[in-house]
Amino acid sequence: MLSEKMRESVGKYAKTAKSLKHYKVPKLAELLLRDHVMGEVQRWYSPDFIVLDGCPLMNLVAWASLYKEKHFDSDACGTTLRLLSGQGDAVSHNDPVYAKFPELAALRRLRLASMRLPDAVIMLDVDPRISVARIKRRGEKRQVHETEEKLAKLRRGYSMVCDVAEKEFDIPVRVLDGREEIGTLAANGLAILGEDRSKGD
Repeated sequence: MLSEKMRESVGKYAKTAKSLKHYKVPKLAELLLRDHVMGEVQRWYSPDFIVLDGCPLMNLVAWASLYKEKHFDSDACGTTLRLLSGQGDAVSHNDPVYAKFPELAALRRLRLASMRLPDAVIMLDVDPRISVARIKRRGEKRQVHETEEKLAKLRRGYSMVCDVAEKEFDIPVRVLDGREEIGTLAANGLAILGEDRSKGD
C-alpha cells in the first residue's frame, strides 16, 4: 500500500530529527498517514477489530503537552479531540483554542480534521527513568524526545488525553503498569481484550 510506504518513510525521517522543531512536521505527517492507512484497512478489509501501538489522533493531541505545555489543559484537550475527530460543528469559530493552537485552523482548512477516535484504549504507564533505561539498552541513537524531562511531559499529556477520552467521549481506558516485563504486559493486555469482547457479546 502506497500510503503505508509513505508513512514508513516519513516516520524514519522524523526519528533522525535533531530538535523538536524539526521533529514536529514529519511526525504530524506520519500520524495523519497512519490514520489514513487505518481508514483504508477498514474500508477494504472490514476487520472485526484493529490493534494499533497508539491511536494517531490521541498521539497527536498528547504531543501538544510537549510543544504547548502552558496551553495544554483538559478543556483544550477535549476541544481539540472534538475538532480533529470531525466534530468541529460543536466548537465555535471564536473558541480560544484556535489562538492557543493555530495549527487546528490549518488542519480544518485542509480537511484533515476527520481522524478516528478509538473504541477502547490500553495505556502502558511507565516512569520516564525506566523508559530511558530501556531505551539506552537498545543500543540505538536516541530520538530527540527521549529524555526524562520530555518523556515526563508526554506521560502527563497521554494521561490527560486518556482521562478526557474516557470522561467526555465514553471511551473505555485501562492502564497497565509499565514496570512489568513484556510477557506479563502482553498477557494482561490480551486478558483485557478478552474481557471487553465478552462484554460486547
